[in-house]
Amino acid sequence: MFKVIESMNSFSIRGYRSPNFYIQGRGVLGYLGRLVKRFGKKALVLSDSDVRRIVGGVVEYSLKSYGVDYIYVVFNR
Repeated sequence: MFKVIESMNSFSIRGYRSPNFYIQGRGVLGYLGRLVKRFGKKALVLSDSDVRRIVGGVVEYSLKSYGVDYIYVVFNR
């Protein structure tokens, strides 16, 4: 998924490819399961603990409602 594009002595540049799709708006997380299902049956949800506390319930409910298996990984700053 990640690929080193160029290496230098002190750092490396990495690129990431994803579906060319972006949406935003009030209540859109409620549709997450429906949207993710278009791409596959499994998802990785990555957020910090504050985001999980605020929207994690909606995200998990939506994914479960559409039969999407997921792993929720929380990172902290």
